Amino acid sequence: MLATSMHVATFEPSPAAGQKQQTTILLVHGGALSHRMYKDVVPLLTGTYGYRVVTPDLPGHGESVSIGPFSFAASTRHLHDLIQRLRASDPNVQLVMAGISLGGQAVLDFLAHHPEGVGAALVSGAFIHPPDNGAARVLPKMPTEQSWLDMIQEDVAKVGMGNLPGIQNASFGFTFKVPHALLPPTLVVVGEHDMPTPLRDFDELSAEVKKASPKSESLVMIGAWHNHSIDVPEQFVEVLHAWIRKALP
Repeated sequence: MLATSMHVATFEPSPAAGQKQQTTILLVHGGALSHRMYKDVVPLLTGTYGYRVVTPDLPGHGESVSIGPFSFAASTRHLHDLIQRLRASDPNVQLVMAGISLGGQAVLDFLAHHPEGVGAALVSGAFIHPPDNGAARVLPKMPTEQSWLDMIQEDVAKVGMGNLPGIQNASFGFTFKVPHALLPPTLVVVGEHDMPTPLRDFDELSAEVKKASPKSESLVMIGAWHNHSIDVPEQFVEVLHAWIRKALP
């Protein structure tokens, strides 16, 4: 176990859900944001479907700024440590990991090093080659609600302007090496109106993942953009819940 852990927010199933699921979902946030990007998703997963939800702040982000700077090696170490802790408290827990954008890349990096770590995964808006020059300057669709804009501004301020280039360089330089071991069933997702680079790499990434896991699938979320937990939380939750029911025994 690591001496210093990521900040983690844990949300228990709501009694209103009626039935408690046996699955715990780990939601991994995007670059320069924090676990708060899932603030509209968590109540749906815990309240409608009865999941336990665990939302870490990756190294160099949110309340984990002190254990930065960010790197995928660091995020994988800390995610693995978190999963070990979860299994220590409940050896029979079923774990699913889902990530969007840089969070999707973090999930892929984790799977490449620890394919046995979770029972299923969902990866959205991830790319595996550097963006083209023009695409590198394209920003994701921004929310219009002031509460979201305030949250994003606060999260970016916590990261610090001096650390943003390092996070961007890590994401732009990300590559995915298919592990020799079998991957868990993984759903590769992209928004219909996603950013150019995830759209460009979607078919290749889907093929690579399916090569390492015959039970993996791919999906284009119709009408969705890049940050599904912000733009279309209900649709994202429906996709995630349906995948969990299909992928896990």
